[in-house]
Amino acid sequence: MDVGGVSGEQHPVDASLAMMFCLVQAISAAVEDGAVRMSDDEAVESLTRFVYRGLTGRDY
Repeated sequence: MDVGGVSGEQHPVDASLAMMFCLVQAISAAVEDGAVRMSDDEAVESLTRFVYRGLTGRDY
């Protein structure tokens, strides 16, 4: 199964999942280090919106 991008490119689902996992790890580390200030709810909302827009090219 492939996930289409904005430009019509196809990305394997496992690659997309790996990228999302790395993104979650990076933002978690930034919050723990104090480089980024946000609540858990803000982090979930921000990551969800970012990943959704990246995969679909649309904002919800």
